[in-house]
Amino acid sequence: MTDPTIRTATPEDVTGIRHVAERSWNAAYNGILDGETIDCALEEWYDPDQVREFVDRDEVTYLVAEDGDVVGYASGGPDGEGEGDVAVLGAIYADPDLWGEGIGTALLSAFERERRRAGDDAVRLRVLADNEVGIAFYRARGYEPVAEREDELFGERVAERVFRRALE
Repeated sequence: MTDPTIRTATPEDVTGIRHVAERSWNAAYNGILDGETIDCALEEWYDPDQVREFVDRDEVTYLVAEDGDVVGYASGGPDGEGEGDVAVLGAIYADPDLWGEGIGTALLSAFERERRRAGDDAVRLRVLADNEVGIAFYRARGYEPVAEREDELFGERVAERVFRRALE
């Protein structure tokens, strides 16, 4: 694959975002989360109207990677927990057929640049504690674990790690 184009998402990207979400959630979390939990997350968080609403929000950074089709996306925005000039990376996924080809890295770098331009000094994110691939990805890009927590995801108890990285 050639280098994908990273750009701001538009409402026309919703179908592609949802396609990548379904494929990547099933590939990444099968064996970590119950299938019902995955289905509920996809149904609620990737409802077309909900995705379109987030794509249209000025305060949200929503990016896609494309190479003819949407092959990845990243989204997030200002920290809603009062942590000051910290952005929260809410989601970053690439089509599982293209894992290891640099799409996630390109999306993360672009997201960090956009949040720095928005005035943020750091990025914070949560990753499932059993998601070894995700944890390795963030660690390799300079993210450090700062907390562990338990949460409930559509009725399923999950352990999460919180990571953070200062923006340069």
